[in-house]
Amino acid sequence: MNRLACIATLRKTLRFCGFLLAAIALAAPLAFGGVNRWTSSGPLGVAVSSLAIDPMNPDRVYAGTGRAVFKSRDGGLSWSASLRAPSSFERLPSGLAIDPLFSSTLYAATNDGVFKSVDAGGSWAAVGPPASTARAYSVAVNPVTPSTILAGTAGSLFKSTDGGASWSGRLLASSIYSLVFSPQTPSTILGADYEYSFYYATSSRLYKSTDGGATWSQRSTDLRISPGALAIDPTNPSTLYAGTEGNPSGGGGVYKSVDSGSTLSQVSSNLGLVSVYALVIDPRNPSTLYAATGSRGVFRSTDGGVRWVEFNIGLTNRSVAALAIDRTGTRLHAGTFSGGVFDYQIVSGALDLSVGTDNKARLLFVDLDSRAVFRSFDSSGNSTSSGPYGPFSGWNVRAVADGSDGLTRVLWNHLDGSTALWLLGPTGNQASLLYGPVGGWTAVDVSVGSGNTTQILWTNTDGRMGLWSLNLSGTVVSAAAFGPYTGWLARSISSGPDGLTRVLWNKSDGSAGLSLLGAGGIVATYRFAGVPGLSAQDIAVGSDNRTRILWANADGRMVLWSVDNSGAVTNSGTDYGPPVSGQAATRISAGADGLTRVLWTSPEGTGTLWLMSLDNVRQSSFGFGPN
Repeated sequence: MNRLACIATLRKTLRFCGFLLAAIALAAPLAFGGVNRWTSSGPLGVAVSSLAIDPMNPDRVYAGTGRAVFKSRDGGLSWSASLRAPSSFERLPSGLAIDPLFSSTLYAATNDGVFKSVDAGGSWAAVGPPASTARAYSVAVNPVTPSTILAGTAGSLFKSTDGGASWSGRLLASSIYSLVFSPQTPSTILGADYEYSFYYATSSRLYKSTDGGATWSQRSTDLRISPGALAIDPTNPSTLYAGTEGNPSGGGGVYKSVDSGSTLSQVSSNLGLVSVYALVIDPRNPSTLYAATGSRGVFRSTDGGVRWVEFNIGLTNRSVAALAIDRTGTRLHAGTFSGGVFDYQIVSGALDLSVGTDNKARLLFVDLDSRAVFRSFDSSGNSTSSGPYGPFSGWNVRAVADGSDGLTRVLWNHLDGSTALWLLGPTGNQASLLYGPVGGWTAVDVSVGSGNTTQILWTNTDGRMGLWSLNLSGTVVSAAAFGPYTGWLARSISSGPDGLTRVLWNKSDGSAGLSLLGAGGIVATYRFAGVPGLSAQDIAVGSDNRTRILWANADGRMVLWSVDNSGAVTNSGTDYGPPVSGQAATRISAGADGLTRVLWTSPEGTGTLWLMSLDNVRQSSFGFGPN
């Protein structure tokens, strides 16, 4: 069997444990980030006008709204208010900025000036500018010297070189709604004001400084540059894009400059007069752009902004005001005028891996149509494949794990919150099992424990972690829930030869946790302080019963730790750079042969598989293309 349609005939009637009954009654509606489709989990009923993603930890997302700044620590799965309105927020046109080097520091532009947080939104303090009640429209952080920030307020542009402790101004006597530093040459800054009459935008002036804001040149234009809709090509600082508002007399669409803003011309050939309220550039492929429109949803261009196609699968609210994309170019968030935030995981290529009893690496591939393909690689890079499977309406493949019984477990998620488990054998799909939905809970990872029990890791919107164990007939033989623990979120799971299951946790401050679970529950939990620039991505248990933790750096480097069952780091590994520019280490799995496999992937679907020894030294590697 290879179709999810057969699930209905194999559906299991679950007898939920007490914690799941409580979850049904008390948890918020289910939500999870969509793979190759938009999904939403809030914040509910708010207009989102600005978004920011933590450059070090893309699970941490911030949304500026008319009521507050909201924060998600799980990539959009759940949201909580971080900064309540001191008086009454209006739109926050480009009102959020994150320190690129110390990402727990961020700034918000509000009706009461600029506010600053140094603990990832846990607390906030007003930092100015000088007129403490000045309405702030925009804020930007220097990408190289993040103690330097600019703030656009009502009628003035201010600068601080000490993180907001003191300010110099008025650099410009204009209300700057859009501010961007050039990523490569931050002494170059671009800004735009927003003239209007009776709440109708009439024109914008584009300002440019090449000396860090000391002096400015001005270009008047009859364009209406949308607040926050300026974007600079990260690889070519002379290339600038601007989203504009349209009306029957002209304007609208995307404009482009190849001379740092000296001249602007309409580049979009098929958007017409549509108002473009936000633009983001794929950091790995700057010819790919995404545009937010006020009535037609999100559009994507892969040729530098000339031709655009709709990018709206699953987007139920087409009035989009804000966009943000993470540093890998694979996580996209859209803020709407009335429907909160929508989240999109752009996945094409290898998604997960496991190691079978034959010591072959099983790689799970997915394409933009959500079809799944499985490829087995031996240590020399020779491969065989099966599939594709799907697409199945509403279903997204999530994770894979192998057992000593020769069966591969495949975890699927459905948009309604249901979870499916496949058992794949040499002759194909042996069983398809369906569970849930259970309000507030999402299945996020799978492993195989002692006795070939399947273990499913669940997370709840309130931060709790759940662990199920299933026998081969699909019956849930045990289920337990843990937490919530403030700031912590379970990320992945792995089981060892010693019968213990390991769970990896991430905390909002960048630290990581490792829990060891046995038949009686949690045996021990260990915490590891965050390393600047690194985030814990995945775990695997080696044949020595030591847990490998994959740490990935924002710049593409990775390191592999070994941790024993007492929580001691027995090997802190070697700091390795990516095998190919643009690839990132995403998943790991260990085999009985003592080798740990490290999966590197790129947004283009290419990848590399490394084989690491018991002491975390690279032994061999091979590359592969998109399936």
